[in-house]
Amino acid sequence: MRWFRQASGESPLTFWLVGGAVTVVLLFIVLGTAGVLYGFIRYGAS
Repeated sequence: MRWFRQASGESPLTFWLVGGAVTVVLLFIVLGTAGVLYGFIRYGAS
């Protein structure tokens, strides 16, 4: 918790960069999972 408070207090830019990176990674995981599931269902249906 100390790192979070220190980062948001001293350097908001670093905090936003870390938050943006985490958001991008999560989006990639969600989109990748959805793509794999869609391809698997489509392949199984055909």
